[in-house]
Amino acid sequence: MNRKILTTVLSLFCLTCFAQSDKVDMRSLLRTMPDDVFPLLTHNNILDFIDFLASDMKAEVDNRLGGKSEMTMLCDSACHIRLTSVSEADVRLVSADGKQSVEVTHVYHAGETKSSSTTVYTLDWNKPNK
Repeated sequence: MNRKILTTVLSLFCLTCFAQSDKVDMRSLLRTMPDDVFPLLTHNNILDFIDFLASDMKAEVDNRLGGKSEMTMLCDSACHIRLTSVSEADVRLVSADGKQSVEVTHVYHAGETKSSSTTVYTLDWNKPNK
């Protein structure tokens, strides 16, 4: 149920948030993303995700630990990745004060407990100065 709600919210976000998105889209951001954002995935895993979804295929890859990771949603301004059976991540292109940035949220599930962390990056994948 939560996955359906999350997918619906992210889909609406994709449709409405970036009508002015002539600058950058999620595919180009993912292609330039450094490996340390998702250490479990290789650069080729990310490129495979993009290619698989563009070909209407299931975007599932073998991660560095030998398990399966899957990109379940990709649009111009967001994507959702199931990293393992107990962790997932959302990457969003956000705009505030006329500046765009990338927001990465990791969510970890441990039984009934969930924890999350969010990191903000500039469009060239640096952490902004505070």
